[in-house]
Amino acid sequence: MKLFDGYSDKFMNHAEYGFIVLFEKGIIREFIDDNMYDDIIAKAIINHSKYTIDVDMSEKELLHSRIIRDADKLDNFRVKETEKFEV
Repeated sequence: MKLFDGYSDKFMNHAEYGFIVLFEKGIIREFIDDNMYDDIIAKAIINHSKYTIDVDMSEKELLHSRIIRDADKLDNFRVKETEKFEV
């Protein structure tokens, strides 16, 4: 779903919006039926775009936050390399 013509969090924090879409709107259940991992997924999503990830998490939550953050950064590089857009 495209809402803006750019990739800046100036307009909207994409991590917080992802949390809202997945958890507050319940879309997460379209991807996974069991709620056993919801806390890990939610914390990873919320933390992945922060300059500094909260360290007050379990090892699994911290690991998944770092994985999603790194994947997001790699995707940012891919987009900037392969897609043309105006800022």
